Amino acid sequence: MASTRGGRMTQSTSESQAEQPHTGSSDKNGDNGLTPLLIGQSTAVLAVAVAVIYGAGALSLGLKLWYAKDPWAAVLGQLPRDFLLIDAFSEVMLPVILIGVGAYLIYERIEPDRAKTNRNLLHPARILAWLSLAALLASVPLVFLHFTTHGLIPGVIRPYWEIYVFCLALNVVSVGLAFFALLRAEYSRSRWSQHRVIGMGIAALALAPCVASASASFPLPKVVLCGPQFSHVDSVGRHYAIGNLIGISGQWVYVAETKTRSLQKPNEVIYVGNYIAVIPLSAVKLESIGQDGECNDLQAPAAH
Repeated sequence: MASTRGGRMTQSTSESQAEQPHTGSSDKNGDNGLTPLLIGQSTAVLAVAVAVIYGAGALSLGLKLWYAKDPWAAVLGQLPRDFLLIDAFSEVMLPVILIGVGAYLIYERIEPDRAKTNRNLLHPARILAWLSLAALLASVPLVFLHFTTHGLIPGVIRPYWEIYVFCLALNVVSVGLAFFALLRAEYSRSRWSQHRVIGMGIAALALAPCVASASASFPLPKVVLCGPQFSHVDSVGRHYAIGNLIGISGQWVYVAETKTRSLQKPNEVIYVGNYIAVIPLSAVKLESIGQDGECNDLQAPAAH
């Protein structure tokens, strides 16, 4: 009897000991499995967000240079990332988020629940809506260019039809992808559901090319670089270079300059060409940014 009870006690103890490590191992594995999953998802979301922000900044600046026939490919890769980040936040991302939220709320009203049962993007009505919206968005930068290019030398800006065709292609792709994603997504009418927030994000991404093309219609700021090595000379003998400031990277200043030729009439010039000047900062004694920039002596005059 004693030996039997001892055997049972030993068996029970061994079973409980066998269960305890199993339970602890399960909790540990569960924690270790959940944490890497959350970290992986957070990293993926952050990587996508950073890529979108930098892409928006690069698209805005690239279109700004492309509108003015400047070589953009050689410049974007050399500018500091902070410059593109600031440009994207101030000129593209904030308007995109606000407009995207409103656009998605309008989409919910136009696309009722009963229509979402037919999720075919190639439905004739959806194709018409897709192309019409893309055509409308492509005309937005032309409206801005009409007001922002007054006073520029004729020929500096590309023909409007080229800009429209390029922007139309961008919007056809972005709007089409957004329609496809929204039609495949799950829906929820709750006020701030996860699916609804994702839908707003999709709408915002679809409108990013339109907002970037509109912000690109505003010209780069005028800059005057003063230094004895520059070829232009003002009325008092100060040497300078003039153009539109793209950005500053390390020891270099990137300036878009336009080549012109004077006509027989006074103060009348015609467009000849343009280029990107990469100027060492060591040659710059003074940098004036703004429409009224000029070379001034910063040293106070000596008292007599």
